[in-house]
Amino acid sequence: TASIDKQTVQEEIDIIKRWAKKYIKNESTAAYFNMNTSYANKTISPSSISTELKNIYLESKKNSISLSETISRIKNSDRLNKDILIKSMPMKYGILDFIISIVEADNHLKPEEASLLYYIKINLDINEKFYLDSVNKLLSSIDNIDSHDNVLKALFGLDDLISKDEAMSILLKQYKFWNNRTIRNHNFDRERANCIVNSIASLRGKYNA
Repeated sequence: TASIDKQTVQEEIDIIKRWAKKYIKNESTAAYFNMNTSYANKTISPSSISTELKNIYLESKKNSISLSETISRIKNSDRLNKDILIKSMPMKYGILDFIISIVEADNHLKPEEASLLYYIKINLDINEKFYLDSVNKLLSSIDNIDSHDNVLKALFGLDDLISKDEAMSILLKQYKFWNNRTIRNHNFDRERANCIVNSIASLRGKYNA
């Protein structure tokens, strides 16, 4: 989010440093798919991958490159070749977790950041359930959300390219998920769920119009 926000907060830098050091050891996504964390291409070392990610990030920061372009550079990097990103599930899911961690660092979710997350889902072929679990967890925890309607449209890919029926199906599933959370005891959880339910209702109204 550094390029999107036109500034980099220290929390985001710390997130990047920590992730670069430990992402390859993180087995959370591997456990989700009952896989190990070995890479499809054994010739590329973890240190080379971390170095390449760091270099791409620093260049993006220096030249104010958008994060969508940054992800495109990661995907098309010679070191991080397509075989690694597409066939190595732990790494591509780690990239999604990495970007979500950066978004969480400033506790503020914007529509352009939501668009980036969906962009990653589509371009790295992220599993639908894993993606929804991840972004719904983000929506549940982050304090500040700019323009709920626009954030939800971006997160769930509700653009002009999908049909009305597809959009309504996505919104119905999300409505059921968030409506179940409106009865939670914790005030923040309940209030956030109500806000999102209202936004989903608003979006459904627009698609039904």
